[in-house]
Amino acid sequence: MEEVQSSASISSTSTQGAFYNNPKVRALFYQLLLVLGLLYFFFTIIGNTLDNMEAAGIKTGFSFLSASAGYDVLMSLISYESTDTYARIFLVGILNTLLVSVIGIFFATLLGFLFGVMHFSHNWLIRQIAQIYVETFRNIPLLLQVFFWYFAVLASLPGARNSLSLGEAVFLNVRGLFLPQPIGEDGSSIVYGAIALAIALIFVLRKWARKRQDKTGLQFPVFYTSLGLLVGLPLLALLLTGMPFHIEYPTLKGFNYSGGITIIPELMALSLALSVYTGAFIAEAVRAGIQSVPHGQTEAARSLGLTEKRIMSLVIVPQAMRVIVPLLNSEYQSLVKNSTLAAAIGYPDLFNVFVGTALNQTAQPAPIKTIGPLAWIRENFFSSIWSTLATIAVFATLTSVLPTFLDWAILSANWTGTTEADCTSDGACWVFVKAWSQQFFYGSYPDSEIWRINVVLLLLLTVIALSIALPKHYRLKVSVSSFLLLPVIGAALLDGRPLGLPHVTTDLWGGFSLNVFMAAASIIVAFPFSFLWALGRQSTMPFTRTVSVVFIEFFRGVPVLSLFFMGSVMLPLFFAEGTNIDKLIRVWIVLIFFMSGYMAEVFRGGFQAIPKGQYEAADSLGLSYWQKTMLIILPQVIKVSMPNILATFVMLFKNTTFLLIVGIPEVVQTLQTALSNSYWLGGHALEGYLFVFAVFW
Repeated sequence: MEEVQSSASISSTSTQGAFYNNPKVRALFYQLLLVLGLLYFFFTIIGNTLDNMEAAGIKTGFSFLSASAGYDVLMSLISYESTDTYARIFLVGILNTLLVSVIGIFFATLLGFLFGVMHFSHNWLIRQIAQIYVETFRNIPLLLQVFFWYFAVLASLPGARNSLSLGEAVFLNVRGLFLPQPIGEDGSSIVYGAIALAIALIFVLRKWARKRQDKTGLQFPVFYTSLGLLVGLPLLALLLTGMPFHIEYPTLKGFNYSGGITIIPELMALSLALSVYTGAFIAEAVRAGIQSVPHGQTEAARSLGLTEKRIMSLVIVPQAMRVIVPLLNSEYQSLVKNSTLAAAIGYPDLFNVFVGTALNQTAQPAPIKTIGPLAWIRENFFSSIWSTLATIAVFATLTSVLPTFLDWAILSANWTGTTEADCTSDGACWVFVKAWSQQFFYGSYPDSEIWRINVVLLLLLTVIALSIALPKHYRLKVSVSSFLLLPVIGAALLDGRPLGLPHVTTDLWGGFSLNVFMAAASIIVAFPFSFLWALGRQSTMPFTRTVSVVFIEFFRGVPVLSLFFMGSVMLPLFFAEGTNIDKLIRVWIVLIFFMSGYMAEVFRGGFQAIPKGQYEAADSLGLSYWQKTMLIILPQVIKVSMPNILATFVMLFKNTTFLLIVGIPEVVQTLQTALSNSYWLGGHALEGYLFVFAVFW
């Protein structure tokens, strides 16, 4: 009997000690499979690409950089002619990208800090203006804002001979902004050197003042001293060198201005849109940073007798900047990536030059005070002399602008009719929006088949409602299965062939419904991929973790417009010769990978928020890795991550407007088509963009 038990024990021990049950061996085996799979994938992609490029007669290598570009650009910070090389035009694109990025970062920071601080004003009107600014410009897609400034505002300016004169030497017209230009003469380099020296001394001064304050507790007037250096040293150099500059003024010659500095409309529109859009996000970052400072810090400062100005500069701002700076870095990176939208209006940035060559805080509610109406008005509108002046200024602006706008938009607007001839009054021509409303929502989808789009939208709303209303014990299963089936059912309905319906080609899909479908289908399909990438990023297997990190950082770091270009133009090269994949499908694949990269970071934050005890409790129950992950961890991760998932969906939804860059007729592309229609050439860009603004907002 003992021998039987002994042999059974030995058999059990040998089974448990088998090499394939060793976690390290299994981890090594899984990583080896991943390596082999990736090698096969990349070799296949490279082989197909080389074959397709050879068949298309496309040469590889960098020898083209020394060839003549053969085309001009609208703007260049360095001398450039069409006979110059591709290498030089790439340099032109890099400098233009840096220029618009620096301008955007500067003004976005000013706007962001201004409106962020305005959130905490004692004046109710100032707070509401800040809130309206943030909620308006943060929710409207950036590309739509670029088009608004370029087509609806700058394109409506008068011609050169009727330019708006901003003083005696500054002129604004449809061709741009013309400014005086200082021209350096002999000795001007000394002035430039004085400016550089002043900037260097300011950095040294700030560092010295910080060390001095840490040692002695005494504060040095850094701001006023820096201002004196920045103004005084160049002014002294100007006096010593005898003013080695002369001013070149823009002068009207023929049909345009020459001389001075010319800021082209493309640069103005892109800079305005980037500044206003990013400024709204920075304002929220500033508000979050200020709110992160404990209220006790402010009370302690007041107890010391500090004024509100000193409290803000000495107590709140230094602590708030610890929260604001990381968010600022993220917004600055987004601004630089978003500058690729220059391609939409022809500004020659790096991406546009390359294409020409190669082819988002939660807010806390304010405490409610029970006070009388007169006391509330006095506290929120007239609490101080500055608050009173601000109230008067805002009311004066509203009373001068609002009646004119209401008269144009409502009272004198044209509401009835079907053609441009029906727009007889001077008000807004909403007939244009009415006539094109079906195309704005459904694109060129056949009239008799529009019911399919409505059914898909109804299914989407039904699934969302079920995911909210169902009981908790089976809400997750029903929601996940419904969301995963929805893209398949939706694609079958819209295409028609799988269900025996008339086939509708994807070039007829369009309008606002296409924005909704692309965003919803992308985030649904990206959901499981992003979950796997998040697991891979925190895996203990080094190769799996490295591959996950590279994938996530690549798709989060590359501008989405570049990814769309890759999906539209380059992705067909990756498949076997003769393979033809619809352009909409190719761009959808890129959107899925793009979203999975962002969603993976959202899930990673959710995994890190789960207490370690949850993992240990699951291990103590003897659950396997996947049982623990799917049954214990994932439901909690989804619950924790849901606000960020919704924010990511909103970001993706706004980014679907970029589809027009690759020729997919979403709602903004449809609006552009409507504005260029020969029957509607009366200049209705403002009405069209305001309507699309309202749809997205």
